[in-house]
Amino acid sequence: MIHSSAPGKLMLFGEHSVVYGNPCIATSINKRLDVYLDDKKNEVMNPPIIDALGIRAKFPSDWTQHKFLNLTIAKFFEKYGRKNFELTTKPIPKGLGSSSAVVAAAVKALSVLYNLTMMDDEIFKFSYEIVKEGQNGKASGYDIAVAVYGGTIMYENKYGCIKIKKLTNIKNLIAIDTGVKSSTTDIVREISEKKRNCQQIFDGIFKIINKIVDEGEKKITNENYEGLGELMNINHGILNAMGLSTSEIEILINEIMPYCYGAKISGAGRGDYIIAICKDSYRENLMNYLRGRKIEYFEILQDKGINVEIW
Repeated sequence: MIHSSAPGKLMLFGEHSVVYGNPCIATSINKRLDVYLDDKKNEVMNPPIIDALGIRAKFPSDWTQHKFLNLTIAKFFEKYGRKNFELTTKPIPKGLGSSSAVVAAAVKALSVLYNLTMMDDEIFKFSYEIVKEGQNGKASGYDIAVAVYGGTIMYENKYGCIKIKKLTNIKNLIAIDTGVKSSTTDIVREISEKKRNCQQIFDGIFKIINKIVDEGEKKITNENYEGLGELMNINHGILNAMGLSTSEIEILINEIMPYCYGAKISGAGRGDYIIAICKDSYRENLMNYLRGRKIEYFEILQDKGINVEIW
């Protein structure tokens, strides 16, 4: 049995801007997606079995639920030949980078099954091509980078020239579940339409976000968490102006601000998760408040990248 895993992710700065080749800062989280690969080489050759998201089926399986796993297996079959195996996943919640994590973890596990020596950079490139195909060529790749390398990273993909810089891990980050699930695809499409209609305005917005990313890198390096929180608040205000917040999210952020240096939407917007950096002396107060409101949350510990073990 081959067991591989990859961390989920949350965006700190650069939502939507990253889609257009601009830099972002993102972090891995201590919630990992697991892939279990059982080699069936000694059994009668059959199509591989995929068991994920409550659906167990022969490859190619349910395209809606298993798109990225189907693409990953198909890519290995095309390049290295067919094998017989059963692939099972243990997922992470939606909104935490599950698609990129499952591809990175599956590529790592399959590379072991095929006796390939694939270093992290090769895993990243292979996985990125799969995700890009699954997203009609529009993937920035930052989420794959977080899944593969782990930690906190600054990422830029400008005209296909990819730069990845590891940053210092950040203390006192909290992820707060808004309780609403949003569609990243639909929201990205909507922002793209707005950008087409207001090109100069959005170019200006993205320049400001680029500056926030640059300043954010400095604050992280210097462990200036109060300054980092101020940047988070500014970035959130921009996302709100872009129509990516809701009245419920604004109320929640306003309620937690006494305990935090800053808080913002993380990701496409209108749901999923808020990311906050809490004040040292108010950390327990914040968690008590969230528990009292029965709001789901978790403390973010920046986790390592892809990992594999053989049982």
